[in-house]
Amino acid sequence: MPCVLVCNSYKTQPIIKESYQGNPSSTTENVEVPMYHWYDFSFSASLFTQSELPGPMTISKITIYVKKTSTASVDPLVSNNQTIKMCTVGNNQVVFPTNLRTSLLQSPDDGIWNAYLSTITTVKSNFTYTISNSTQFQAYEFTLDTPYAYNGSGSLILAWENRDGSYISGTQSDPKTQCTSNSTFNSCHDFQDNTYPSNVAVTRDSTGRMNVKFTYT
Repeated sequence: MPCVLVCNSYKTQPIIKESYQGNPSSTTENVEVPMYHWYDFSFSASLFTQSELPGPMTISKITIYVKKTSTASVDPLVSNNQTIKMCTVGNNQVVFPTNLRTSLLQSPDDGIWNAYLSTITTVKSNFTYTISNSTQFQAYEFTLDTPYAYNGSGSLILAWENRDGSYISGTQSDPKTQCTSNSTFNSCHDFQDNTYPSNVAVTRDSTGRMNVKFTYT
């Protein structure tokens, strides 16, 4: 009788890791990131340098930290039609340039930045962002529709587009997102009513970048 050899093949599962970008000892609070609830539409972006990141990674989730202490606003606070995008700047830029535009994250007067800017990738689209009342910062985790492959070279940009189109009533100082104070322009935002602020110059922010935890393999 012939002898049949059966081989079992086991695929090694990738190791899931986390990289937290922020400094709890110098925490600030910002109501304008990742979205500004007091306007119909808004945009924000955060820049993370190569030296801050662990190296090449495929990002599958991001986590931010938010609290909403006001009892005057709706609870929970629900915002629809949210989008997260990512890209890199290959020359490891440490600040956003002047006159940065919301649509393509390009600057009309900075050819070096534009030359090293990679294609902007939509990693999560048309999702709902829901915040509940809390006196302490709570973790809000978002699983990306399309994991982002960061090659470990250059700065990583995380952009958030709010296209909900509705104004949220309540207090203008709430909700607050946990950020880390800094002296560089590594955060930016813009907002307006009635229409999305497409291809407009953003406001560069030197008072704090959103704290983010990247989950990756």
